[in-house]
Amino acid sequence: MPKKAVIKYTILAIVLVFLISGAVFFLYAAVAKTSESPQNFLVLGDSIASGYGVEENEIYGKQVANNFGFIYQNYAAEGYDTQDLLAQMDLKEVRSAVRDADIIELSIGGNNALNLPYADMFSAAITGVDGNVIQDMVTEIETDLQTVLQQIRTLNPDGILLIQTLYNPFHGSSNPIYQVAENIMDELAPLINQKYEECAAQDDNTYIADVYTAFEQQDNPSLLIAGDRVHPTAAGHALIADVLTESLIDLGFEPRSANT
Repeated sequence: MPKKAVIKYTILAIVLVFLISGAVFFLYAAVAKTSESPQNFLVLGDSIASGYGVEENEIYGKQVANNFGFIYQNYAAEGYDTQDLLAQMDLKEVRSAVRDADIIELSIGGNNALNLPYADMFSAAITGVDGNVIQDMVTEIETDLQTVLQQIRTLNPDGILLIQTLYNPFHGSSNPIYQVAENIMDELAPLINQKYEECAAQDDNTYIADVYTAFEQQDNPSLLIAGDRVHPTAAGHALIADVLTESLIDLGFEPRSANT
């Protein structure tokens, strides 16, 4: 082989080695950054999400963050309904948290139902949930949630969004009054949850975490709800955490091992 050809192929080989080494380095750096940089997990919503009545380490969001090694932030607040969540989206610190989040979890809508006047709830127990007040409330949830999701997507186009379904807090009660409320929520909760599903279907990165079904399938559901018949107990939070953990595993997230 002529000397010039040898030099030419030698230079070409050196260039190829540098190119391959560079590609391997950048690939390694990207993988290392992914594995070394924990995901930001943000919880928004109501007192269920804020952990009313349980210890900090029992809150479902905290459990999920621990399961995966996420960085955990929680801006949920007691008493929040969809209107409150909509207003909260105007706060600078919340918008910043939404922008930086890799995963956002929502628990909202329960207070919209609980804040209905007793007369309307009593009417719903007799005539069903097709009355104007009930339907107006469901429409408000849907409209507010759509607006919240639009604002989230403006700030964070690519993050994973999980919406947990509304459970029936009166399920399994032996109290006759609560049994009436259970019958109402048996109709109302699926109606609201359907709106969540319709909102989620409009966005490729928004998913439903089916807390409602998980609660309904328990042999002793009364153990999941505190004495106020609204908020989950530690056992209820553990179940919600399980549902969210399974949802994230289905989306490709890998939980930490028990020894981590």
